[in-house]
Amino acid sequence: MQRFGQPISGLDVELRLEDATRATVTTASGRVQAGITVTGAERITTVGAAFTGDDTYLASDDEKAFFV
Repeated sequence: MQRFGQPISGLDVELRLEDATRATVTTASGRVQAGITVTGAERITTVGAAFTGDDTYLASDDEKAFFV
């Protein structure tokens, strides 16, 4: 996450892949990552991220199609 081109650290972000979710926190570079094990056949599914918002930043949630 960034504000005015600068990374924002320490924000809680939830990552989703199908029914799996992982709670993460933005790093000093403003990024998040999490490991989610994928099983089953190749398919197009959804991947998403959500930020619940805080006193400074509005909430945000997005979902995209993803091939696994």
